[in-house]
Amino acid sequence: MRDSMEEEFSRPCKAFLEKHGEFFKVEIEANNEERHALAERFDLLSLSSLRAEIRVVPSDDGSSVRLEGRLWAEAVQPCVVTLAPVATRIDAPFQRAFGTSARENWEYAAPPAGEGEKGQTLTDEDVPIEPLEGDSIDLGKIVSEQFGLELDPFPRSKGTRFEGFSTDGDISFAGQKKENPFAVLEKLKNKEH
Repeated sequence: MRDSMEEEFSRPCKAFLEKHGEFFKVEIEANNEERHALAERFDLLSLSSLRAEIRVVPSDDGSSVRLEGRLWAEAVQPCVVTLAPVATRIDAPFQRAFGTSARENWEYAAPPAGEGEKGQTLTDEDVPIEPLEGDSIDLGKIVSEQFGLELDPFPRSKGTRFEGFSTDGDISFAGQKKENPFAVLEKLKNKEH
């Protein structure tokens, strides 16, 4: 049985602390056991693939690191109305930043020509800097969190509708005609006279 605090998909990365000012790329992919555990965590019917490519970009002084990545996943979610399977494909970029100090701005290592803009500055407005704890970052945990954010919170089978409910926020129950609120006020006004 899995410990409740244990990550389903864990890929610790420590190398950025030893390579100040140098960026490197990492590719990670969840194995069958990890995908099964993530499917349970996110209430999926299945998770057939989850992989990511991440560029790890440390600051020159090693106090901060920026992650620039893209994740791909194929999953099946239950429809929120019928519970029928709904296929979901995800192809999404993401960015995260971690730092040992609460600085507002920091310059990070510029990648070689052709792989990004030189002298970019990351600010809190772009990507909030999260506290860096310990000497590593768990890339698997970050990809898992991003995957959860990318999932449709209300997946529906094609053509499925919520019977008895409108999409404009007004609720009308099946078989009942919704009365105009101004007509209700007019009735109350006429009652008083």
